Amino acid sequence: LALRLHTMGARRLGPAPDLAGSLEPGAPADLAVLDRDPVDVDADELLRTEVLGTWIGGRRVWPEDAAEAA
Repeated sequence: LALRLHTMGARRLGPAPDLAGSLEPGAPADLAVLDRDPVDVDADELLRTEVLGTWIGGRRVWPEDAAEAA
């Protein structure tokens, strides 16, 4: 519940709440790909979670060697 409130709940407060939580053409896309599902792990394992990639505005920004030019 906390993860859902932090992600989708925060998006609903933004400028385009009708696109909140959707992954579709035209929707804002800030996301991170993790090496495990944070909902399905215990707290100790959660602390060992690694970020595999990060996208902002639909553009990959991390890791640096895979980042897309602005």
